Amino acid sequence: MSHSKIYQISSKPIAEDEYASPSDFYENIGDFADYIGDEIKGDERRECIESLADTVKDLFVLDETGEALVFKGADALRTFCERWASAIREAAGKVTADTVLQHTPRYTVKAMCDETCLDTAKRFAIKGWCEYASTADELIEYVAVKMRKGRKLYIGAVIDYHY
Repeated sequence: MSHSKIYQISSKPIAEDEYASPSDFYENIGDFADYIGDEIKGDERRECIESLADTVKDLFVLDETGEALVFKGADALRTFCERWASAIREAAGKVTADTVLQHTPRYTVKAMCDETCLDTAKRFAIKGWCEYASTADELIEYVAVKMRKGRKLYIGAVIDYHY
């Protein structure tokens, strides 16, 4: 069993009383988790946010408060997407008749995308975009559609999950 995190994020600051709770994610638990753990607080939360910042460093930098990510802009997104597309093409080249028989073709392509996009099990609940715990590709779509250079993504709750 492995652990990862769900990050609640928003284009606006999130008040602590508006933080997501573990129970918010039980409805779609079967598609990504064995179970949802606790909300992470204090120094451990700060460490989790720093880990997230490191994961998305090609697209964002952590702001001076340590509570928000600042988007680097369209050029950074373009470079990231070029590397992502290359990684997907490389992964697709590894698909064989055996792997297609093990998984439906749609699932095989989805798995390749998830594994090559930021290479992370981290999940994102993006306020106003998707409230469920979505994969990193949903975050990239949000960035592409909604973000401009210098805009911030604010981090609310950080919740442990097990898969």
